[in-house]
Amino acid sequence: MGNGDRESQSAPLHCRLVYRPIAAEATSQGVGIRWSSNGIEFRGRDPLLDGSAAEVWIEGVKGVSPSWRAFIEVTDCWPETEGGFHIKGWIKGILSDG
Repeated sequence: MGNGDRESQSAPLHCRLVYRPIAAEATSQGVGIRWSSNGIEFRGRDPLLDGSAAEVWIEGVKGVSPSWRAFIEVTDCWPETEGGFHIKGWIKGILSDG
């Protein structure tokens, strides 16, 4: 997710997700790439501003893990050549549906 004190070992996050800026009502869809105890990385349809706060709803896997919601601070967002945006952020909090 980046270098520095917040770096921790990351794991793949291959699932659908929905995200939005904290103050917005409209949501966008995306696909997870990886996550760690303090960071998340995903591809999305719409951009998020660097430094902004956002909510990310991650779909659970039935019988394996519940859905969960992460509150993030966006650290990086750039357009991808095939369309959409690559988004990274620090996880500031997590809520679980399970």
